[in-house]
Amino acid sequence: MAATRKLQQRWPPPPPPPRIAAYIRTCARLGQQPSSDVLEDLYWDGALAIDLQFCREPEAVLSFLKEAPAGVQQVVIFDGKLCYEHIGPYRERLLAEDRRERRPAR
Repeated sequence: MAATRKLQQRWPPPPPPPRIAAYIRTCARLGQQPSSDVLEDLYWDGALAIDLQFCREPEAVLSFLKEAPAGVQQVVIFDGKLCYEHIGPYRERLLAEDRRERRPAR
């Protein structure tokens, strides 16, 4: 019974913070898909953390920063290859990204 009450209190879920909507609007305006990593960091931490290894088209991030939405607490731009290359899942993601970029367009 108590679990059901807690579930009812959380439903419907609260709307996402305005910074999320601003990022999604910016990506849509540029015809790009929002990055799930960026969305997650913005939602939970209010941080815009950009790994240069995976940010191949920085226009959405730069336009988003130009709008200066409220709620962004931190901006971090880094090269994850310098810090995380030795970690297996990160290395696998780098290889997958390289394969994706080399695939011919249809």
